[in-house]
Amino acid sequence: MNTTAYNDQMHAACSEAAAQMTAMAAIEPDAEISTVATPVGSWLRDQRAGVIACWEADTATTCQHVTGAPQVLFGAAWKPGHLVCNSCIIQLKTLNPLEEKTCDQCGNVTEDVDTHLTIIGPILYAYGQCAACRANEIPLHA
Repeated sequence: MNTTAYNDQMHAACSEAAAQMTAMAAIEPDAEISTVATPVGSWLRDQRAGVIACWEADTATTCQHVTGAPQVLFGAAWKPGHLVCNSCIIQLKTLNPLEEKTCDQCGNVTEDVDTHLTIIGPILYAYGQCAACRANEIPLHA
């Protein structure tokens, strides 16, 4: 694939990922699209860098539908290194009910873990975060 075509497809995939995130927030009444700062050394920045490194090194495990062409992909902190297409998103479901109550950032098991999404290019990345970890985030928009 030539560079121009690849870049066009990547731009389209990134735009589609953003549109899907906005649509998910509209469906979920308690959802809030917020952007937090990811300074050097922050947990979320490290997670994002890990996803990018895994993808670039071609070490990510993927569903059978993921090809070399840019497309919207889904990943989750509780399934590190695993990326799937929209049709295979069920593969990211947690199998253990305890995982639903585990903060991906600090590892504490608590009832107040909420699922959040962040966009990494064309990848929608989910992570569970407890109230204590959320309280330490730095919002980009005050």
